[in-house]
Amino acid sequence: MTNESEAPKLEALKEVLPDLIGVLGLGLLTRGLWAWMGEPLALTVCGSLLIVLSVASVLRGDR
Repeated sequence: MTNESEAPKLEALKEVLPDLIGVLGLGLLTRGLWAWMGEPLALTVCGSLLIVLSVASVLRGDR
């Protein structure tokens, strides 16, 4: 028997999971670029990615 309060929590987790994975991936990308090519390149690449993803999200209308 399923508790009714667990279903909305599970749905909310499913909705947020791609964002959490994306933030983790962006953090790993930043760290890798920082160690490999230095701070300016890492911040430029990851900043550009964040801007592109934000624009795509606004155009899509999700947030």
